[in-house]
Amino acid sequence: MSSATTNLSASDSTLEKQEGGSYVNPGCTRKGVCTNGQITWDEAYACSPNAVCDVRDNIRQCYCTGGYRGDGETCTRPPKDCQEIYDDGSRDSGIYRIKPTGWTSDAFEVYCNMTDGGGWTYIKLIDTALHCNKSSVSSFALIVRQIERERHVIDLVNVNGAPYYAKFDNFRINDESDKYRLSQLGTYSGTADSRSNPDGYALRYHLNYQFTTKDSDNDAYSNNCAVTHHGAWWYNNCDYSDLNSNYHADQGSDYSVEWYYLPGSYYNIKFSEMKIRPF
Repeated sequence: MSSATTNLSASDSTLEKQEGGSYVNPGCTRKGVCTNGQITWDEAYACSPNAVCDVRDNIRQCYCTGGYRGDGETCTRPPKDCQEIYDDGSRDSGIYRIKPTGWTSDAFEVYCNMTDGGGWTYIKLIDTALHCNKSSVSSFALIVRQIERERHVIDLVNVNGAPYYAKFDNFRINDESDKYRLSQLGTYSGTADSRSNPDGYALRYHLNYQFTTKDSDNDAYSNNCAVTHHGAWWYNNCDYSDLNSNYHADQGSDYSVEWYYLPGSYYNIKFSEMKIRPF
């Protein structure tokens, strides 16, 4: 391949120059090396269809867009969940971009917990309130539905500050055509059921029910449970759990965030979050 040597031009004045450094030309079509204030262009360069040519932090190159990963010349699809990120070698908990299977918009940010075996995708219901309009319910559902079978853990802190958890070894909801029905719920283990023979009934009571919102009544109650309970959930007639209800309800109110059979106070739950990962 032929090469050409040029002086650094005014268009390159914003870029940080370093002897021996690699540089990309405006338009991102060639790459060169800086020697004695001159750049020798000796490599073809091209952006991936999922990248743009840009200058960031004084570095011009191709940058992957839409949550895609790579060096800009090659951009791979975003990970579908935190488990895939963990399998790729990431061990730091934090914010990552994912694009679940079936999600047609750009990748979006979630919190990944890489402890306790790693690969947990978090769906936080309290402290960053989930507003149950159509788009947020859809994204919530797609995070949960991204894989066939999942482990599912709910972490809870009651109004007195005591922590509990409920773990199910299988958890699945159906797609939008079935109004996100809670269709599978596996074996329960954990500390969030105070009965002598616990099976996680606070959530199991809602098994096989579709998701109800204020504008989509799919419950077994004569009225809309989402309206009367100030939330959105897989309401039955109406609930034994509701982690998306009125956070500011008075203690003891059945219309607050609740998890029935929780040891101690089970209304007005102070903190809750759901996390999932594949088998």
